[in-house]
Amino acid sequence: MHYFDAHGPWNSAPAEIRARFVDPSYKGPVDGEKPGTEALIQAVRDGTARPEDVREGEALYHAEVASEDASFGALLDGLGTRKLLANTALVLFGDHGEAVRRGTPSARSATASTSTCSRSMCRS
Repeated sequence: MHYFDAHGPWNSAPAEIRARFVDPSYKGPVDGEKPGTEALIQAVRDGTARPEDVREGEALYHAEVASEDASFGALLDGLGTRKLLANTALVLFGDHGEAVRRGTPSARSATASTSTCSRSMCRS
């Protein structure tokens, strides 16, 4: 399986997940669609991004990640229900993270280069 929604545009998270992250009063140009996302990236690079636009971009990105997390949880639940989880090898990897505030949401981010392994994901 390949989870890639968080790569952008940031518009695929279900409404109930998106609502947990975005500011309902936000009225700016960052809506998760490609033109708004690309404009935000350029504004950050140029030093002209408004703080509320950056916050909204980050919120949309986090909603995408939360949506992927929920999907991965459903996969694990399904494997567990079918008694397949104990005999299944799960290999998780990531190539990079997003760094909206640095204007690098499409480039590899040094801030997200460390591997993590939570108890719920890794067993010996």
